[in-house]
Amino acid sequence: MNEFTAVQDLDFTVAMGSDQYTYVGAYTLENSEIQSAKDLIGKQIGVNTLGAQYEFTIMNYLREGGLTEEEIAEVALVTVPVAGAEQALRNNQVDVVLLAGVSRDLALERGGLTEIFRDIDIFGGDTITANYFFSDKFIEQNPETVKTFVEGVAKAIEWAKATPVEEVKTRFEDIIKKRNPNETTDNLKFWQGTGIGSEGGVIKDSDYSIWIEQLVNSGELKEGQVTPTDLYTNEYNSFAK
Repeated sequence: MNEFTAVQDLDFTVAMGSDQYTYVGAYTLENSEIQSAKDLIGKQIGVNTLGAQYEFTIMNYLREGGLTEEEIAEVALVTVPVAGAEQALRNNQVDVVLLAGVSRDLALERGGLTEIFRDIDIFGGDTITANYFFSDKFIEQNPETVKTFVEGVAKAIEWAKATPVEEVKTRFEDIIKKRNPNETTDNLKFWQGTGIGSEGGVIKDSDYSIWIEQLVNSGELKEGQVTPTDLYTNEYNSFAK
């Protein structure tokens, strides 16, 4: 993690989050003996990348499960491409994988997996996992473009939340077919929502404080070195007003 000596970009609106439909889940094979945090000592967990949401989720789960820092150090995180995560688990290349979205739904549809925990069990049911951002330079040079983008995304979020799921899927299918007639729309059947609880993707301090706390706990940041308001603004989102 780079030192936050200066803010070089700002987040403007939420891109995705976790709720009862869009959560990240940790899975093992159904015949596995892994059932708790203690069972993960000495095991390998497949994640999409290190130093991000999946790792923070796992670290919290292990700490809440009573593991010491020495025991946590014995849990190995292995980077596995999202497209190959399920297969890596089924091939016994890793003991556990974290899955979300279509990858999770397809894996569960095929069966043979046991869920150990969900990120919403740890962080709550309204957790923001990604945001859109622009560099300071781009904002300065293109303020109207930034405003148009943020407003468009915010309105799209609210439209998707207020519109029946099947109607949203139909709209998505129309968009996909127009941009590429050969692109598959099969995975749209799994879409259940945006996972974004705030109106129009408005960002809150709590969306960042849970992650900052993890970096402080791990020693990568000092207490008070970074605050949530250093990292985002709702200036261009009319839903914040």
